[in-house]
Amino acid sequence: MKNTIDRLHKTSSIKLSLVVLLGAASIMAACSGADDGGVAGDIKLTEMTVEQANSLCQFALDQVDLDDMAKGSCYSASILASKLDPNLDCEATAQECVKNPTQGVKDLLTCTANQAILSGLPACAANLTTDDWKVCQIAFNEALATLAANVSCTTEVTKLPNPATFSECSTIKDECPELFELAM
Repeated sequence: MKNTIDRLHKTSSIKLSLVVLLGAASIMAACSGADDGGVAGDIKLTEMTVEQANSLCQFALDQVDLDDMAKGSCYSASILASKLDPNLDCEATAQECVKNPTQGVKDLLTCTANQAILSGLPACAANLTTDDWKVCQIAFNEALATLAANVSCTTEVTKLPNPATFSECSTIKDECPELFELAM
């Protein structure tokens, strides 16, 4: 079962990595053109250096309760795994994951941007700035905190945070929906 959870995390880690990298993890970030995390808010996503992407990611992670992120990730993966395997004890699997996070969860809590990731951004990401990212990020972090406070194995998969549905992420959705498509 640990392999199933790791496999689900690898799939969902693309989504969460993009969200963390591009805009879903800085709950207290100011949304002006101010310098946050060592990265100015008006930089186009496609113009970020690896160092800037990692700085922005780390700043975002510093604003998130990592226990909440791990709990949300563990329960999300356990819920999805229990849909694939009805014999799986979702609660026991989630609790084991929270106590001993899998590599997939650990990967979500580490900033590992590289040139390949940045080069893989769709061309439309040139229409978005780090400020666009921050606005979306704040909404995602708030949703993540709410999820972590209330998640259980009875949580419907449709109730899991999806930044593509947040009004705060409308600029990203309107200008570059491919970012959300890549993440799904």
